[in-house]
Amino acid sequence: MTRRRKGLSRRARRGVVTRAPVPFGAPPRRRGRWALLLLVLLALLLYPLGRFLLTPPEAREAAAGLRASAVFVPADGRDVLDAERVRQVVGDRPIVVAVLRRSYRGGALAACEAVARQQPRNLVLAYRAGFPGEYPGICAGRRFPEPETEQAGASQLGGAVAVWLWHLGDVAQKASAFRVSEKTVDRTPEVESLVLAFDEAVRDDYPHGVPRRVASPAPLTLGRVLLQLLGLAGLLLAGFVGLRLLARGVERRADGGRELADRRAALGADLSRVAALLLEGPPTTRAQAEHRAEVAELYLHALTAVERADDAAGLEVAGQAVRRLTAAAR
Repeated sequence: MTRRRKGLSRRARRGVVTRAPVPFGAPPRRRGRWALLLLVLLALLLYPLGRFLLTPPEAREAAAGLRASAVFVPADGRDVLDAERVRQVVGDRPIVVAVLRRSYRGGALAACEAVARQQPRNLVLAYRAGFPGEYPGICAGRRFPEPETEQAGASQLGGAVAVWLWHLGDVAQKASAFRVSEKTVDRTPEVESLVLAFDEAVRDDYPHGVPRRVASPAPLTLGRVLLQLLGLAGLLLAGFVGLRLLARGVERRADGGRELADRRAALGADLSRVAALLLEGPPTTRAQAEHRAEVAELYLHALTAVERADDAAGLEVAGQAVRRLTAAAR
């Protein structure tokens, strides 16, 4: 064997040895579909779980405490608010007030937004215990109604509700300036001023009023999140399996339709061959004429059967007629 042939043989052997087997016996196209499905499932599962894990536990505790009350004050934040007084002042207005534990080191607005995700229809005030004089984070849940009046600069400042809240907070801060200071720990007068400003702002910008406070849903816990994720995964898998079965059914129908079309085409070809025999030339004897008349009658019968056949049973009847015609035409 020459050197060149040895090299070709060696490369061929290497190619055979290093050929990658198809995993799980699935073709590459199906592997790509399964990989895409797994990526989608992972993204849908990890997003809520990641958001839950990234939410500070102090914010989760406050959101849970606001489920049945308008005010949440932890044990180490009782000097920040008079909880009972704030409950009386807020009443059933769509406002909730939360004080986060001293262990919380995030921003007040970030805490407000974390709590507002569990209070979609209410306004949220979030204080941080251990930060006297700090103005609270104030934000609205995603389902809080927008003002009925036009808010200047809404498109540049994040929407009409954001502008309305900014004016509300500014008025409340100015109104409480003489009752609280940077060294004041108790912020209850600040909440009272904000409630008064809220009533005035609602009268001006919500002529039809705003809904009363709606209780928040059950607080998110890790068990609830995992249960929701399992339900979502099961729903997605069921949907995928259902779509796959539907696609297989459509494919089977299409295959059946193609098979019927092929059988019809084959019967048509047989009819064409018989028609060519009938048109070869005029019969020369009486027997030939009678035979052609008989074949022509069978041809019309078979042609009618083929044209009317629209399912397997009809094609079977048409096939029998064509076979009788073919046998008679020989």
